[in-house]
Amino acid sequence: MAGIPDAHPIFKHIEALIKTVRSFGPTRVDTGKVPAGITTVGGHILPYCVLWPGAGSPYDQEPVAGGPDLQGQEFRFNTTVAATETWAVLGATGELKAALTGARVGSGIIRPALSQQAATVLTDTDISPARPFLPLSWTLTTTRNPEQ
Repeated sequence: MAGIPDAHPIFKHIEALIKTVRSFGPTRVDTGKVPAGITTVGGHILPYCVLWPGAGSPYDQEPVAGGPDLQGQEFRFNTTVAATETWAVLGATGELKAALTGARVGSGIIRPALSQQAATVLTDTDISPARPFLPLSWTLTTTRNPEQ
C-alpha cells in the first residue's frame, strides 16, 4: 500500500507479534484496555499484556534539511505486563522483549526506547487484587504498512 503508514495495520501487526509470546498466548493480550476477564489459576493471575498504541507522527530524519519526510512515520507505543508476582512479570517481559525487539513491521524494525533501561516493576494497588506490572516504551519508524 502506497502512502503514509497507517496506525491501524501497524498496531494490528504488533498485537499479533505480542500474541505469539507463550506466557500470554492469544487470549491474554489486549489493546488499549486491561483485559476484562483476567485469567487466574489457583488464585494466581496469569501474565497478561496490554498494548497502548500511539497515533504516529512524521519522521524528521534530517531536521536541518528542510522538514520532515511525510512518507515516514514514527510510532511510539507502550506495553504493560502484569501478573500475580514480580518473577512472573519479569519472565513474561523477557519473552515480550525477545518477540518485539528487532521485529520487522513494514519497512522498519521495533526498537526499545531508551527509557527501558530504567523501567522497574511497580505495583498497582488501585485494582483488586493488587498486582505487579512493568510498563515498557517502544518505537517504530517505517515508510510503509506491514504486508497483509
